[in-house]
Amino acid sequence: MSIPLIAAGRLVTWVIPRDKNRWVFGSDYGFGDGALATLRAAQRRGIGDVTWIARDEDERSAALDAGVPSEVRGSRRAMWRTARAGVAVATHGVADVDRYTITGAYFIQLWHGIPFKKIHLDTAQSFGDASPGVRQRMMRWLYRRSTNRISLLPAAGERAAILLRGAFGIPAGRVAALGEPRTDALWQGSEDERSAAARDVLAAALDVTELPRRLVLFAPTWRDGKPDPAVPSEDQWEDLERWCTDNDAWLVLRPHPLSVSAYTPPAAASRVKLLASSVLGDPTAVLAAFDALITDFSSIAYDFAITGRPIHFLAPDAAEYLASRGAYTSLEEFAGRPVARSWRQVLAQVADAFDTLPSSHSVELVGLWQDHNDGKSADRVVERALADLSARQRKPLRDEPVDGPGGEPV
Repeated sequence: MSIPLIAAGRLVTWVIPRDKNRWVFGSDYGFGDGALATLRAAQRRGIGDVTWIARDEDERSAALDAGVPSEVRGSRRAMWRTARAGVAVATHGVADVDRYTITGAYFIQLWHGIPFKKIHLDTAQSFGDASPGVRQRMMRWLYRRSTNRISLLPAAGERAAILLRGAFGIPAGRVAALGEPRTDALWQGSEDERSAAARDVLAAALDVTELPRRLVLFAPTWRDGKPDPAVPSEDQWEDLERWCTDNDAWLVLRPHPLSVSAYTPPAAASRVKLLASSVLGDPTAVLAAFDALITDFSSIAYDFAITGRPIHFLAPDAAEYLASRGAYTSLEEFAGRPVARSWRQVLAQVADAFDTLPSSHSVELVGLWQDHNDGKSADRVVERALADLSARQRKPLRDEPVDGPGGEPV
């Protein structure tokens, strides 16, 4: 991080007034996800000055083609747009827009899922090799300082909100069970309409004209920089292809964007497909295309549950991983069935459950974690932001105190 840029950004944001009718949006997933859903909701509400902060020129072109003004992250124009914006919306962090000129904006942190594995302040894994003691306490304090700039963090429901308040270390009033804008599309329209739209997006992403009758998605979580234990061996690639042929299906592999493992189907494979995050950053857009999901500990399970279709779990290292990382709920509640330790086991489960609809476990997960099913979460987020901004105009809001390293407010 550049010290001169930080200083320049602070000076700019101190001198230049912000306009509550100017909003900037960005996502580390690219042009889409909850940030785009919220942008469209803001436009419906009459916010005319919106800008998408793109990661590169290709993403900027995609936004412009969709009729959305856009600037490339890190450019002077992107920094200026962020410095003038009254509201900044992101899915991962301040770097989704501009970390240097975001100070003073109403910052909406949409995040990207209901957590099963512990995250941020709730797990030592967030602080690398920092051993307990002064260094880790300092890192935790710095983290709280950074998250204190969050003005609003929407959650799928109150149960998720409780977890996110602790994980991010922010006051309870800033985490609201408004629903997740990223999943709005999974509630809107009929099931057939959602499936058809998602299959069109998937076909385009895979660069094919036709899809088979059955589609299975494999989407593992990030393994904290370690290799994924479920990467198929040479023999297993052949088994996967054979299973797909026998079941008239395709298996689509979607590794985590930060995965360090090589998911490369053999050249001879015609039914096992790779869907890289560089091709489609936001998997939510295609979830309704799939008949089943295979995952390990990823929050994508909670999203896919909205479709009502079966979820299966493959985790050869379940005990070891959860012992080191920790989880917010039991594996039994999350998975709802024995977790497979091999591809052969999980594929047998998938084949047995193809026609079991709706999946009782998916219905149960939705009931436990989703407080809204109307597809209007983005609208609620925009309304909440506008209400907070109106209150701030009447009476300036001060940040709640954050404890320093010694427990003193700063």
